[in-house]
Amino acid sequence: MAFTPFLDISARVRNGGAGGLLSIAFPPKDTKRFYALYTDDVGIRVAEFRIASRDRATTSKSRILLTLPHSTARDHYGGQLQFGPDGFLYISIGDGGDGGGNAESLGSWWGKLLRINPAAASGSPYRVPSDNPFVAAAGARPEIWAYGLRNPWRDSFDRQTGDLVIGDVGQARADEIDVVRHADGGGSAAASCAPSRSRHRPHPTTSRPGSRSRPLASSRSARTAPAMSTW
Repeated sequence: MAFTPFLDISARVRNGGAGGLLSIAFPPKDTKRFYALYTDDVGIRVAEFRIASRDRATTSKSRILLTLPHSTARDHYGGQLQFGPDGFLYISIGDGGDGGGNAESLGSWWGKLLRINPAAASGSPYRVPSDNPFVAAAGARPEIWAYGLRNPWRDSFDRQTGDLVIGDVGQARADEIDVVRHADGGGSAAASCAPSRSRHRPHPTTSRPGSRSRPLASSRSARTAPAMSTW
């Protein structure tokens, strides 16, 4: 049986290690375009593609929104794109495998969750929401919405509260779940969860009283009593 993929960018994508085609996100109110997060020879890319028909996309009119050159370690690329309830595009990027410094630096996209409006603006392939938490911070990248992450491979918005639940990779024995409260409007993601119970401790951040870390068992948040009791 012949199979024709919806999107074929195999000529662009470079696999290996933690790289490859990492995620695709479709805007909730736009049926003509979508976005992909992948790695190539240069580094991490976020690109926009057009939908040609119900079951085929075209690469002829694609455009690059973000480019982040490979880290020295070529590891911890993150792994998810998604549109939030506010209509903006959220981009998870790992720390590049540097051991912690990148995630704490507001001058770097590594180890962050970015938030952008993917619509092109004059002279820019995207727009930065004016209410991003570090728009006015000196030396900070304005696209940053949350920082202090090691390798956020999946995240999910709670449909009732708007809180964002982030699955972050630990080391050897335990992963970490971070919760960014909607009311906080972004900021330090790792501050919402105690350090992972592993031999490799995550980035040095302060923890809120009563917060706990648990092994990550699911890529999506679930609103049930046992699940919510985790945090």
